Amino acid sequence: LLTRNAAEGGDIAGPGISAFGVLGESRCMAEASLFVANGQQSPDLLEPSFAEPIGSSFVTSYPSPRSMSGWYLRTGSTAGSEGQDPAYFTLWATNDDLDAGTC
Repeated sequence: LLTRNAAEGGDIAGPGISAFGVLGESRCMAEASLFVANGQQSPDLLEPSFAEPIGSSFVTSYPSPRSMSGWYLRTGSTAGSEGQDPAYFTLWATNDDLDAGTC
């Protein structure tokens, strides 16, 4: 991992991310989509059931397996946090159930 201000390893205090999610067939983020069918938001646009920083990682979980066409990342939202933005990182995914305390 490496941030824009060149911090790496143990010098990274947090993930530098305020949001992360996957894109389904619509290729839209759920919060930005206007697509609603029969009064219900498309299952393709499900919000994650868990999305929080854990140490220098950001963990996102969905209530059920889902397909994806891509992913999005939103960097930190605090003014002056640009140096903490991730510049080089690893994206890891699984369909297994995880205990967030053991990642």
